[in-house]
Amino acid sequence: MATTIDPALVALVAQKAIDALGPSIAPFRAFSTNFSDEVADVGSSVGVNVLGRATPVTSGTVDYTQTGGTVSHVSVSLNQRQYASADFTDIQLASLNDSTMEQLLKGQLREVLASAHSVALAALQTTEYTASASNAFTFNDLLAIRKQMSTLGLPTEGRSLLLSPDANTLLLGDETISRSFASRVVDTALGEGVVDRIAGFDCYEVSAISDCYGYAVVPSALAVASRYLPDDAADWCIGVRDEQSGLTFGIKMMSDSLRAKKYIATELIFGVAAVAASSDETRALKISAAAV
Repeated sequence: MATTIDPALVALVAQKAIDALGPSIAPFRAFSTNFSDEVADVGSSVGVNVLGRATPVTSGTVDYTQTGGTVSHVSVSLNQRQYASADFTDIQLASLNDSTMEQLLKGQLREVLASAHSVALAALQTTEYTASASNAFTFNDLLAIRKQMSTLGLPTEGRSLLLSPDANTLLLGDETISRSFASRVVDTALGEGVVDRIAGFDCYEVSAISDCYGYAVVPSALAVASRYLPDDAADWCIGVRDEQSGLTFGIKMMSDSLRAKKYIATELIFGVAAVAASSDETRALKISAAAV
């Protein structure tokens, strides 16, 4: 008799894996999103509301039709399907315990998220900021980035830094930042190697970034949508939701009787769209290293 796994138990283990990988999912919060566990087909379109900059309206008479801000309704095609799969024999599957399953799902989720981040960042329309010194990324660079974004007219609220592991490490070693945490007994920077928020930016480390120090963005830089896709051809298929972001991943088991194999796969159905009205409109900065 073929070995099976209870999908309800897999859902519990997958939820633990997603909760543990929260920091890897968090970078999507930097953008305008429409995430839901509703069912949708690959290639279908989803609307994402993107808030424009609000400005006050001054008038001698009250007329609420004179608006000082815009809401763009951006159509995003769910044309991206990232997945990671592993194969098992019945004997291997029978010996798969909860701990091993959790490690498997964590690994698949990491790979899927890394691919999704790469797709999202490639869609950004950016202008360049070059770090002030070679092999260095400092607090002074953050202040310069902050000033450049304000000069471009970008809102001060909702700013985020998506940093490469190299850039995050350099920031952790910056004297201004390390001194600011020195008086604290426990801190995420010293204890966990994470800079959560600094100089008005929410900070996220993104492992997929390798060609630059990272990106400084506002939510209106990118529209991101995701939906859950069931699979009638699978032995079973479940959707597991990250409660913080609303992002839903699909986890399924497939059988191949010819190869006497079973496959456990994790996937993400999503789409991205740049929001800027023209190629010369900047809502994100690409942070590059200075030439050596």
